[in-house]
Amino acid sequence: MTPAAAVLVVDDDRDLRDTLTAVLEHEGYQVRCAENGAQALAIMQRSNPSAVVLDLSMPVMSGWELLQIVREDIDLRRVPLIVLSGMRAPAGITCLHKPVSIDDLVSTIDRVRRR
Repeated sequence: MTPAAAVLVVDDDRDLRDTLTAVLEHEGYQVRCAENGAQALAIMQRSNPSAVVLDLSMPVMSGWELLQIVREDIDLRRVPLIVLSGMRAPAGITCLHKPVSIDDLVSTIDRVRRR
């Protein structure tokens, strides 16, 4: 049996994190969560997620700040990022807008992991 792909969900909204975790685990993913960019960065440096689903507007360290750090890090920039936000993502970053359908989220995660 192939191990489940690890997805990191980064959002300051606890209800959304919990919902995404439940949905993605049901779809067979192993899910880790962070409530801000600083927590996400620490997790990314310790583990190797298959994909990161990232909000842009968060306290402590925003998704914008995390994107900048990831782009400059030779190891982290290989991790596929999916912005899930009401805001527009920077060029070159896959973006889904809130609210997102489960089918769109899962198919997007699968697609970016195969790149």
